[in-house]
Amino acid sequence: MCTLLAASEAERAEYEIELVLLDDEPPVYSPPPWVRVHQLDCRSSLPRSVFALREVFARTRPDVILSFLTRANIAAVAGAKSLGIPCVISERIQNSAHLGAGLSAQIAKQIIRLAYPRADHIIAVSSGVSKDLETAFGVAKRQITVIDNPVDAEAIENAGRAPSSLAIAGPYIIGVGRLTSVKNFALLIRAFHDSAYRGRLVIIGEGPERPQLEHLIRELGLAERVFLPGHVDNPFPLVRGADIFVSSSNAEGFPNALVEAMALRVPVIATNCPAGPAEILAETEREAVHGLTEGRSGILTPLNDADALTRAIDMLHSTEVRASWAEKAQQRVRDFSVRRAKDRYWAVLKGAAARR
Repeated sequence: MCTLLAASEAERAEYEIELVLLDDEPPVYSPPPWVRVHQLDCRSSLPRSVFALREVFARTRPDVILSFLTRANIAAVAGAKSLGIPCVISERIQNSAHLGAGLSAQIAKQIIRLAYPRADHIIAVSSGVSKDLETAFGVAKRQITVIDNPVDAEAIENAGRAPSSLAIAGPYIIGVGRLTSVKNFALLIRAFHDSAYRGRLVIIGEGPERPQLEHLIRELGLAERVFLPGHVDNPFPLVRGADIFVSSSNAEGFPNALVEAMALRVPVIATNCPAGPAEILAETEREAVHGLTEGRSGILTPLNDADALTRAIDMLHSTEVRASWAEKAQQRVRDFSVRRAKDRYWAVLKGAAARR
């Protein structure tokens, strides 16, 4: 969102651009200084978000609304539709996989089924997310446009050249993401243990799965080789220095960390999860990829298959092999330019506003 805003300064000649933040949390990314920010304090509550957004919309009367993330999407649709304001929502994840199967998840899914089809248009970050919206949530295909996330390769490269806040002795493999079950870092740790790779493994991120992962590391005798440093403000120097980047997720939408590693010329391996990795690395739909597969710009492995992930790590056994895959990865990143994504977002927004 902040990347798109920063690229949209030219559009200020036609539109005033304002940003509403639902929750009062410490900022991780900063919008451009010319964007007016409405800071709310909805405390992760959907009802509070609905009422607070409607109040902002009623006061500011925007010509078109764009929202990001599921709670914001539901609240934006509810507030916008009650006021007759066009609303475009952006779906970042595959909700049928991310929400799980419990009672609260079923309630959340039903709310999405009621809200999402009422949006004027939906931007999905991958074809897999688009299909999930159609099959699981009743959204018409004509209502969806797939737009890849923008990747500011130049900014990532510059950030990667900064001094690293963490020194790792010797070569290492890296993973990045919240320590949650959906990221399945346990799979990566087991595959690393069984591989012929003699370096270290670094997993950047924090989350509720830390105790279980630490127990697994001790159980496998990897305490001296696997590191969980927690959140790192600038992870790019660490990613840039890695031999291999591995995404072991059970579900994604558009795996930003994967493409960011590619921008830093790091060879990548990803589980063929819904949704995104197959589209990025093999340039095809997930269903067309079977087993351990060498894509055009990275290696794909089946979900929850530690043996296949071990074999993929061992395939990147030499500096020459890794350099070849790194070159392919960096070339692919050019397809995710900020300018291209920004122009496509604005085409959808202007179309929605014109139909008002």
